Amino acid sequence: MTGKTLSPSLSRLWKRLRKLLRFLAFGSLLSTAYAGQLTLSWNESSDNEEGFKIERSVDGGSFQQIATVGVNVATYTDVTVEDNQSYTYRLKAFNRFGDSGYSNSASGVSRPTGAEGTPVIVSQPENTVVLLGDTTALSIDVDATPAASVQWFVEGQAIPGATGAELLLTQVERSHAGSYYAIVTNRYGSVTSATARLTIDALIDVVQVPLDVAIDSEGTVTLSVSAEGPGLTYQWYRGNSGDKSNPIEGASNRVYETDKITQDTNYWVEIKTGGIAQGVEVYNGETIKVNLEQRSRFFFGEIGPGDQGSFAMMLREDGSAAFLANLSTLSTRLEVLDLVVDGQGAFQYQDEGQTGFSGNVSENSVSGVFTGTNLSFSGSKSGEDGVNKSISGFFSAVMPNTADGQVFVIAGPSGKSFVSISLGKEGESGFATISPSGVLTADLSTLYTIALSIDESYLSLDGMVLIGEKGYPVDGQSENVTSESLLINTSARGQVKGGSATMIVGFVVDGVGTKKVLVRGLGPSLSSRGVLDAVVDPRISIFRRGEVDPIAENDDWGSVANASDIELCSQIVGASPLDINSADAALLVELSAGVYTAIIENGAAEAGTALLEVFDVSEAEGVEANTALANISMRGEVGRGDDVAIAGFVVTGDTPKKFLIRAMGTELEKSGVSNALGDPRLKIFQSTSEGSVLISENDDWQEEAEIALEASNSSGAFGFDEGSKSSAKVIWLDPGLYTAVAESSDNSTGVVLVEVYGVR
Repeated sequence: MTGKTLSPSLSRLWKRLRKLLRFLAFGSLLSTAYAGQLTLSWNESSDNEEGFKIERSVDGGSFQQIATVGVNVATYTDVTVEDNQSYTYRLKAFNRFGDSGYSNSASGVSRPTGAEGTPVIVSQPENTVVLLGDTTALSIDVDATPAASVQWFVEGQAIPGATGAELLLTQVERSHAGSYYAIVTNRYGSVTSATARLTIDALIDVVQVPLDVAIDSEGTVTLSVSAEGPGLTYQWYRGNSGDKSNPIEGASNRVYETDKITQDTNYWVEIKTGGIAQGVEVYNGETIKVNLEQRSRFFFGEIGPGDQGSFAMMLREDGSAAFLANLSTLSTRLEVLDLVVDGQGAFQYQDEGQTGFSGNVSENSVSGVFTGTNLSFSGSKSGEDGVNKSISGFFSAVMPNTADGQVFVIAGPSGKSFVSISLGKEGESGFATISPSGVLTADLSTLYTIALSIDESYLSLDGMVLIGEKGYPVDGQSENVTSESLLINTSARGQVKGGSATMIVGFVVDGVGTKKVLVRGLGPSLSSRGVLDAVVDPRISIFRRGEVDPIAENDDWGSVANASDIELCSQIVGASPLDINSADAALLVELSAGVYTAIIENGAAEAGTALLEVFDVSEAEGVEANTALANISMRGEVGRGDDVAIAGFVVTGDTPKKFLIRAMGTELEKSGVSNALGDPRLKIFQSTSEGSVLISENDDWQEEAEIALEASNSSGAFGFDEGSKSSAKVIWLDPGLYTAVAESSDNSTGVVLVEVYGVR
């Protein structure tokens, strides 16, 4: 036999049986217990049944058929149940061709009226259709001892004040349409009602509402609405929905083309039905926002007369501008990042020690002159819809591990760009081109070579700048990217003896609000790390500046009431675990904004090495806070050889951060320290996969005096003494783990202060 064909009658039977199988997929079954009876209800989704067969299981036994009900019946009450017994029900549809599959199962326990227990919903809310503007109600009937509370929900959201068995809705609006249910609760538990669908029947059926529109240049906009209904009329208005004070003359169709948009404008449309026979119904549309979103404009041009340089300008949406220029004949570069442009397009810049300029920018061009010279500049607007539109903008980047290395790029949407590089007092700038893949090429002097690219996904500027034979990594991003770098944890390691040599760590909580901080003073636990002269019994105290008494102190961490919290927070911040019986000290505190010192002392009065740690728990927990650790410092004893003071700190975030790091010696004598270290040397190390790497060092701060003084002033640090041999380094640091080491440059001993300041 090569094939078989079903007869027409068998084919129809098979199709009908397949329809019956849908009952199992789309049906649902609920049981409601009430006073010696159980009521079943279900969603009847078959369309050719002749009835339903109902089966019951008692206390987990086998199912037995107990009843049949007719076509289109969706409830059944079992009055043969006994109190406090468990019953499970299932059902299936049938017709003359056979049975469907089973529905889901539903269980219930019958109990006497008034018996205490979880509330029972005796009658469920029903699907309802109501005319727009009419009144309707959804209701449930509840049996509950003790009394129960009711809360109604629509689309999963609680309805304020809807706490009765009946939910009354007056003057129904379109927004009332949705799925409703109630949750009934007493001290035994909660039960959720069936879901009822409220449908609003209206003469006006809005098929497509008008949408908000954003445009990037002045012009007209077409707004439209699509609706169905008898005799519809339309009227468009300016303003917010419902405000009829600004009707638009002649705007009486479903499509409306606005006048020229020169500023953000709101509109709305009113739709009415027509004719007495149908009655009058009004639909007020939502407010439509038409926003004029000005794009940044990019200008590139030459400096003259003749070929005397080049420039670029990016005019931002807010009216400010970035201006980069190379005045080659004057050997001068300009990097003005926030040029103020007035409403008429005029701008002027003058800063002490720099060449000033003034000019005017229009929609398509810019021109001006350089103050005190015979030089002028003029340029035209670059195209706005080029292949690089998605990565256009102003980019700034730094050269990590340098004090002031920076790169700025004005990236135009057409691919034409301008790059400016500076390191110390030297630098170079000029026109550049950005390929569709984001790679920059530039026409610079032979001393400078760039290998830079813009990543479209992150709007980041990365790569390398080669100056002569030395390469500098570059790390930055678009000015429109929100990023942050935080100083989150710090530690200090050094000798703890007594008197002025007691080790002190200072830190600043900057901002508003509070921050959870973990402070640990380690001694005994250092022995397992190979420290032979570890302090036996460290004791820590935390002081707030201006207060005499400590705000918290601890000797042995395992003896405090919140030891388990300290242990958990140590895990969260990634700190090494502590033995519960160790003599190490630890404090977990909430600190408001302010300046603090954590002091570690030696309880055994014996000299030794200790480690004082400060961890930002809030940051590690991911808590959004308006506070941050801003600056840190440590004061300790420096001896000969490897007897150094070490301050460790962690920089987190996604961009480099600028720091001032200092090792202060004789300046401490003003604070009463009699044995200050005379000639400290500062070294900065970064932890890498290959170990700790020296990235920078300084012996005397005067080697970089101008940069160090500027950073000290902007950071609020106390000043250097003229002629002192303290050390300082201003440096950009990528996110990572760092240590600042202070050692003796001349093999002398004394107290040193190691400081780490974030520079803004």
